[in-house]
Amino acid sequence: MFDLGRTARAGFIGAYLTLQLGLVFTADWRPDRVFGFRMFNESSSLKFELYRKVRRRGAERLVKVEEGAWEALTAHGEKRAFSWTERVRFGALTRPGEFVHAAYGLDAQLFRLQQALEDVVHHIDDDRETVALVAQVETIKNGRPGEAVTLEARRP
Repeated sequence: MFDLGRTARAGFIGAYLTLQLGLVFTADWRPDRVFGFRMFNESSSLKFELYRKVRRRGAERLVKVEEGAWEALTAHGEKRAFSWTERVRFGALTRPGEFVHAAYGLDAQLFRLQQALEDVVHHIDDDRETVALVAQVETIKNGRPGEAVTLEARRP
């Protein structure tokens, strides 16, 4: 069997512990605060409304996405149905218009929502009408009304 030797084992243990401590001490810098200990977790929730930004008559305007689905014209002039949940499967983000618990805090959930918007907008190639997807978010942080946040992801 392969034996690292005493010095190599000590070096490996030292590197491993340094990495773990680094993850713990930098937890506040990450949106989901992974590896950070919180005795009393943040108890927050959010609700978002989903909109498409479309260009009409030379100006951009918001069109509400009802129940996470919309129809748009393709490059061939045909109408096609699109769905938010085709790409987004994370439970809390599949229900626009409903208050949901913000797992790991508001920052983490807003980060996930921004990533979901960007993923969907990058995978709706057939939709020739949508310029961007917008989420208007209402927050509650620890039982108190929080700030309203608007997130946007534009097509590439």
